[in-house]
Amino acid sequence: MRTSKKEKLKPPMLGRREIQTLDLFWRQEDLSLTAQNIRDLLEGEQSSSIKLISINTIQSTIERLWRKGLLTRSKMGKAYIYASRYSKEEVISSLLSEIRDEMGQGDELVMLSGIMTYLNNWNSELGSRVLALVNEHADTNKLGI
Repeated sequence: MRTSKKEKLKPPMLGRREIQTLDLFWRQEDLSLTAQNIRDLLEGEQSSSIKLISINTIQSTIERLWRKGLLTRSKMGKAYIYASRYSKEEVISSLLSEIRDEMGQGDELVMLSGIMTYLNNWNSELGSRVLALVNEHADTNKLGI
């Protein structure tokens, strides 16, 4: 349940379990889940050889995500219902902004160069298409870089 008025997202530090949990919310817009719902979804995705995550671990994870401002919550009976506050795209954009500002010291050319290197090493059809498009624009001087 994303609200129309949101404060600017500060780039979050996210662990693997936090990303996995956020992904559950991002798969379906406006999805609200309890800790038990999250546990059930994760259980359905795991193979039988993997130890199931405890409800306490899930509660700790969603509490951290709530404190980081990535989830909203409301109380329903004895349980909290959580929803994503930001889309996946908004979180990724925030992280890229931090990389640009902190690592590239605001130098967008360094940022673009890093993205181009990433795409070049990615070896996928989409990466190849993006690189071809960028090269096409560079060849016709449309980028102005």
